[in-house]
Amino acid sequence: QVSQYFINKRFYDFSLKALKASRQSSKTLDQHALELANVYRFLGRKTEMIEEYLLFARQRPNNLNYIKNIFQSLLKEEKDIITLQSILIEKIQKEPNEIMFAELLIWVNLQQKNFYGAFVQARSLDKRFNQDGKNVIEIGRIALQNKSYDNAIKIYQYVIDNSKNQNYYHLARRQVIFAREEKLKNIFPLDHDALKQLTVDYQLLIDELGQNQYTLGAYRNKAFLHAFYLDEKDTAVYILNKIIDTPRVSNDLKSECKLDLGDIYLLTGEGWEATLLYSQVEKANKDSKLGYSAKLKNARLNYFKGEFELAKSHLDILKLATTREIANDALSLSILIQNNTVFDTSDFVMKEYASIELLLFQNKKKQALMQFAGMLENYPNHSLADEIYWQMAAINLEQGNFEVALSQLNEITSKHSTDILGDDAMFLTARV
Repeated sequence: QVSQYFINKRFYDFSLKALKASRQSSKTLDQHALELANVYRFLGRKTEMIEEYLLFARQRPNNLNYIKNIFQSLLKEEKDIITLQSILIEKIQKEPNEIMFAELLIWVNLQQKNFYGAFVQARSLDKRFNQDGKNVIEIGRIALQNKSYDNAIKIYQYVIDNSKNQNYYHLARRQVIFAREEKLKNIFPLDHDALKQLTVDYQLLIDELGQNQYTLGAYRNKAFLHAFYLDEKDTAVYILNKIIDTPRVSNDLKSECKLDLGDIYLLTGEGWEATLLYSQVEKANKDSKLGYSAKLKNARLNYFKGEFELAKSHLDILKLATTREIANDALSLSILIQNNTVFDTSDFVMKEYASIELLLFQNKKKQALMQFAGMLENYPNHSLADEIYWQMAAINLEQGNFEVALSQLNEITSKHSTDILGDDAMFLTARV
């Protein structure tokens, strides 16, 4: 009570003395840890503040998440994070069997997106407490989710080489191939030989482990590569139908495979077959992420066909979807349609643009580039000009034509800098 009185009067030094006197009197080293941490915070004494918060975290396991939230809000500067790391490393060295400090250090590294540092700590825990890859595989998942592909590959390989847990081994075997796949998809120009090798690796995985919950997902990844990167659509269709017909396959995986099949039918120009599959998935998965994905694919199909009002009716629903990614995609397509049809009642130019986007979806890049160039020649001042330059730049980046891509991005930044894509073009120019 005395301490709180001094805090209210902003006499923080006196508050500190009162709490320390109470701790000394009680002979309990962690007495008033939270209160002392708050006083040190008022005084700007970060090191002592961190020490007291760590004392509080040790009092009971439930306190740890609270302390993580506190650190996340209070330790904004790099020097403060370094101080926390130094304190944790020192405590780990003094008390190697106290798992809380190691877990907190892993969390700090993850907050900084230092995935390798988090892996080193998780690996140490894994060996010391015989966790058999439990923490390590979670670090791999987070690294992959954050597109840190090289770190994800190293982490999953560690689990493959060291884990005796069959589930973790199976998962890591699949995920290390998937991490390599995602890395290859983001390096331009695409290395088709390396992508082909991935299909071989997926098949080896399936042959080794048989058909189970891990390998059926890998089988679907293999089909995706055949369809969208290697132009082997018949192989992809065969694989996807085989997964769909597998007994006891999960509803989610079956629905995902149907969506992939719909996309393949769209690749081959069979729009009616595509919309049938999308609608099946939408009906079977109402008010779920898969159902929303199916509705978005149907909306995009209507857009490709030039049926903009029908597309917008789907998109208006999806803009309220609970999944942020789907809602953002729906909003983006809706804005594209709205901005470029409002002054063009015939929708003629927008329909031409949408038909070229279908060519892009079908991986007919050379044809799409030629038709985009024709649109710029025929409609140089149309509101779609920045979108066209953006699409052309993206194609040229994929093909490794960096100078050409930069010149097209420059058209956006110099002539359309205040349009929606102006900032994106500036950012991508810096990356290139």
